[in-house]
Amino acid sequence: MRRKWIIVLLLLCAFNLKKTADAHPHLFIKPSISIIHLENKRLGFKVLWEWDEWWSMDVINDCDRDYNGVFDRKEITLVFNDYFQGVKDFNYFNILKVNNKKQPITVTDFTASIEPNNIVTYSFVIPLDFMLNHQNNSYHFSIAFNDETYYTAFPNKIDINDLTKHKKYSNLKTTTVSYYGVKLEFDYTEK
Repeated sequence: MRRKWIIVLLLLCAFNLKKTADAHPHLFIKPSISIIHLENKRLGFKVLWEWDEWWSMDVINDCDRDYNGVFDRKEITLVFNDYFQGVKDFNYFNILKVNNKKQPITVTDFTASIEPNNIVTYSFVIPLDFMLNHQNNSYHFSIAFNDETYYTAFPNKIDINDLTKHKKYSNLKTTTVSYYGVKLEFDYTEK
């Protein structure tokens, strides 16, 4: 009887090890953000994703139809439809909160480019779902990049692209989300 339990236990362990071994990232994205002003007194996040060399090679081979090393308008539409829209159901790998209130994730102004080192970058805007309040010009932001499927990994850092004089970022804190995600929290003040 004891031997049967040991066999069952070993089989369960082997099954779980197999599942764990299968769950590892195949794609890598280096994200960066900046806060931008949109119309109607709204803010938005401009997000830049820098892809790894292998994914970049796939996107370039499939979408740079004229092989000139630059995505034109038609090719950007192809990248959007074939390589970006598929993550819409995953909120574009984003979780965004303003003053601890979860924000809906919609994307505008998508573009894609091929950098000189043949790395593909995506740029897009996530409009925030609130109006600027000039009486309260300080906000607490939390933005996380995470793929719950473990297929895509993000490094342990999110860069901020615009440390300009009229914007102030403070209390920056980066933490890991799940296994391969990253979250940046910070306070933001409009001057």
